[in-house]
Formats: sequence, C-alpha cells, structure tokens
Amino acid sequence: MNGIYVLGTGYVGQAFARRGVQPVSRIDIDYTNRNVFRAFLRDRMVSTIINAAGFTGGASVDGCEGKWKETIAANIVLPAMLSEVCKDEGVRFVHVSSGCIYQGRRPDGGGWKETDTPNFHGSLYSRTKALAEPLVDGYVLRMRMPFGGVPHPRNLLTKLLNYLCIVGGENSVTSLEDFVDATFAILKYGTPGVYNVTNRGTITTLQIVELVNRYKEWHPEWFTREEFDAVVPTPRSFCVLDTDKLEALYQMPLAKVAVEQSVKQLLEGKCACPAIHA
Repeated sequence: MNGIYVLGTGYVGQAFARRGVQPVSRIDIDYTNRNVFRAFLRDRMVSTIINAAGFTGGASVDGCEGKWKETIAANIVLPAMLSEVCKDEGVRFVHVSSGCIYQGRRPDGGGWKETDTPNFHGSLYSRTKALAEPLVDGYVLRMRMPFGGVPHPRNLLTKLLNYLCIVGGENSVTSLEDFVDATFAILKYGTPGVYNVTNRGTITTLQIVELVNRYKEWHPEWFTREEFDAVVPTPRSFCVLDTDKLEALYQMPLAKVAVEQSVKQLLEGKCACPAIHA
C-alpha cells in the first residue's frame, strides 16, 4: 500500500505486512531516533504510520517487570515522539494500544468505554500503555488478547494450547486479521481518537476449550482464580470493552465466530495468510 508503513515486525506488524502494508524494522531504520524518523517520512513520502512497535518483554507481560527503562522508552516515550513528528510532517499516526488497562466490567454491567478512566494498574505494561494514550495525537486503537490462525508465541490460542493448566475468565478479544480490516475502516470513515477494537461480544476460556474440542480432544487442567493469582509473577487483566464507537463505523465478527475460524485454521494448518518472519 503506497504511503502506509507499519513500524515493528512482530506479531501485530506481521499481520499488517501480510495485507500489503510496508513493514519497517528498527534494524533497517532506527525510528527511535527523531531525526532519522523525520528523514524517513520525507524521503518515502509517507502518508500514514501505524505504530506496532512496543515492549512486552516476550510472550507475556511478565518480561516487562524489572525492565523499567526499556518498557517506558518503548511504550511511552517512543509513541509520544513518533506522534509529535508525524503531526509536524502532516502524516496520519495510528498507535496500537491495549485494552488491558481495565479489569472486569463497568459498575453498570457494560463494557468499558473509550472515555472511562483505566482501573487496572497491576502490571508495568498496562500502566505504560495507559500513560501513553493521552500523549498521542492521532488514532489510538486498543486491542485485547490478539489471536489468529497463524501459530505465534503472542497468539492467545497458541499460548492456551501450550499451557498445561489454564484459568477461566470472560474477556473481549481481538482477531488480528479483523483488527487490520477495522484499522483501514477507521482511517477511511473515522476521525482521530481512541477506539476499542475488539470482536463483538465476549468469550470465556471455557468456551474456547469447547471450540477447540470440536476439532481435537483437549482437556487441560484448571486453576481457580486464587491459584492463578498466586503463581503468575504479574497480575492479569480480565475485562470487557464496549465497541459501540467502532460499530458505528465497522462491525467486526462475533468473538466466538472469529475464534472458531482461527482455531480451525490453526489446528488444520490452513491459514489463508501464511506467516512472515521478522
């Protein structure tokens, strides 16, 4: 896609690259350097930057704990700088954020809206993602527990299928392929601001297990929430997001439908979009 670039070649960046967005690796262009990034925008006549770069510490957010410098630099300082330079150069800026800044549901039983104050501060990762959002002048797109039909250490389904013991919970989730479609729709029809970009509805861990068992036998052990909290190094977010704002522009498939499709692709090895490697 002419003029549209995605920063980062990790799990999210690969999804955009599979759809024709030009990926930018920090190895090739040090976009953490303000002057280098500005020159890149001018030299390539960039129209839109999608920032999928960030620091999670690995397959889980536990890796951020104890690495304050790296986490703050990548998750707060970098998007703020990129946004500022893009604004100066007249380039649209999209920042991939996270819905893991909330816990549970709103007091009225609904999902958390874009305007609600974050209420989950249990991990350094979540705190940095929340702190970065007000610093971004552009589109802030929140995803949650990304998954898809391509095996990857960051894929929710890959992670669950490799755990010996799992924990129950209700969550909003995001199909990566649907996230890419929603991003294009927001850029076409929406205005800058914060968007919750998750599949419609919610899904529980038990429902995921039931969907997997339609294609293969899988009987993991179960933690209670108390047992889970006692063994994980960092507290986890279990939350539901409101998607009314997104749905006014674009309707993502239901969470259960998207998860089943990805489960089938993952287990049968028939994903329509082969993974690329960073």
